[in-house]
Amino acid sequence: MINSGKSELTAIFFSSEPSRSRLLHFSVALHFSTALNDVKKYGYGAILEPLLKDLEVLEQQGLYVQKLGTTVRASRQDIDIHEVKEGVFPLRTVEAHKQDLLELNRHQLVSVNGVKSDCVLDRLSHFRTIQGFPPDFMHDLFEGIVPRELSLCIKSLISKHYFTIDELNSIIESFPFKFTDKTNRPHPISKSFASKKSIGGNCHENWTLLRLLPLMIGHIIPEDDKTWGILLDLKEIVELLASGHFSEETLAYLECKISDHRCLLKEVFPDFHLLPKHHFLEHYPELIRRFGPLVDFWTIRFEAKHSFFKRVVHDSHNFRNILLTLSTKHQLSLAYHLDLPSLFRPDLEVGHTAIVSPDALEHSMRRAVEQKYGNISLVSLATHACLYGTKYSEGMFLSVGHTSGLPDFGKLVKIVVVSSKVSFLIEPYHAWYMEHLRSYELMKKQSSELVIVELHELNGYQPLYPYTKAGKLMVTSKVYLLH
Repeated sequence: MINSGKSELTAIFFSSEPSRSRLLHFSVALHFSTALNDVKKYGYGAILEPLLKDLEVLEQQGLYVQKLGTTVRASRQDIDIHEVKEGVFPLRTVEAHKQDLLELNRHQLVSVNGVKSDCVLDRLSHFRTIQGFPPDFMHDLFEGIVPRELSLCIKSLISKHYFTIDELNSIIESFPFKFTDKTNRPHPISKSFASKKSIGGNCHENWTLLRLLPLMIGHIIPEDDKTWGILLDLKEIVELLASGHFSEETLAYLECKISDHRCLLKEVFPDFHLLPKHHFLEHYPELIRRFGPLVDFWTIRFEAKHSFFKRVVHDSHNFRNILLTLSTKHQLSLAYHLDLPSLFRPDLEVGHTAIVSPDALEHSMRRAVEQKYGNISLVSLATHACLYGTKYSEGMFLSVGHTSGLPDFGKLVKIVVVSSKVSFLIEPYHAWYMEHLRSYELMKKQSSELVIVELHELNGYQPLYPYTKAGKLMVTSKVYLLH
C-alpha cells in the first residue's frame, strides 16, 4: 500500500537516521511525491506520450543509419527466421569499429551504429573491443535457455499425460542424488512454472535437473517423442560446452547439434519466439575457436564468491548499513585466510589413508600394484582424495580408454598415492550408450583384473556418479567424453 506523499515525507524527516542519510531519503521521497501528484493531475497517458511517440517511430519507420544509407527496423523476427550460419548477421570488425569511432568524434554524434564511445581497455596494445569479450555460457544456458526450455517441454509432456507436475516433483524429491548432485539437487518445480515460462532455480540446480531428468522420467517417455528430443539435444549441447578440450571434429559436431536443436524447437513449438540467448548460442562454435573452451571464462566462480555475501546477509538479520557489514565480514574472512600457512588449498588432499605392503593386499589389488610399480615395498591407499579441486571417492566411476568407438569406464576401488603422485585403482566395466537417455549403461567385465590408471589417461577428469534404474547401472556425464 502506498501512503500519501505528505505522510511519507513526515516519516522520513522525523526518522532517527543520520542527517546526511535523512536528507538523501527526503530528496527521494520528495521526487516520489511530485511524481504521484503529476500522475494524479495529468494521467499516465500524458506522461508517457513522448516515449510512446519515439517507440511508434521505431516500430513503423525504423532507425536511419547514416553509414548504411538506409533505415533499419528493430525486430526480433530475424533471429526466429534466420540462423547465424546463413550469413545474414554480419559481425562487427575491428576496422568497422574504428570507422564508427571516427564518425562519432568527427561529427560530435551521440552514437554511431550503437557505438557511443571508445572502450578504455583499447589503450592496451593487444586488446580489441570487438574481439576481446568472451560470452558467459553459465548465464546464457543455465540461467537463460535451460530453465526456459525445460518449462516449455515439461508443460508439453504434462499435456500429453505422461505425468503430472505433482508426480514429477515426487520423483525429483525421492531421487537418490549422490555426491555433489546431492548438494546441487533441484528444488520441486513451482505449479505456476508454465505461466512464469521458467522453472526457476540457479545454475547448479538447473544443470543437475537437465542432466538427470532422463534417468528420472526417461522410461515413461516414448522413444519417438520430439519434445523429449529437444531436451536430449539441449543436454548434449551443455555437455559439449562444459568440456575443457575441443577438436575441430567436436566443434563441427557442436555446430550441427545447435542447428538441429534450433530446427526441432521451431518444428515442435512454431509459436515459440527464440530468445536473444538462442542467437548468442549459434555464435559459440566460432567463439570457442577464438577464445578456447568457454568453461575457462564462465562466471560461476564469481557466483561462488557472491554466495559468501548472501550468507552474511542471511545470517546477520540486520539491514542497517548493510554495505559496512558486508565489507567488515569480508575483511575479517580475508584476514583469517591470509594468516593461514597457505592462502590456497594444496593440489592434493587425501583422507583415510593406509600405508601397506603390496604383499598384504588381496590378490587382484596386489597384481595391479605390481604391474604398475614393480617391486615397490610400500604403497598408500586412500578412500577419497581432492586433486586440483576435484574430489574423488570410492564408488565413483571414471572414464578411461574406449572400445568400438565408445568410452570405457571403471569403478573407483581405491586411490593410490606413491611419491605424492595420485593414481586410481579401478574395476573395468563395459558400456552401452542409451540414446533415449543420453546416458551409459554399465556392466562389470567378467574375469577382468583391476588396473591402475593415472589422471592424464582419463577421458575426462570429472568423476561420474552411478545410479540404478530398473535394475541397470547408469552413469550420465557432465561433459562430452573425448576418447
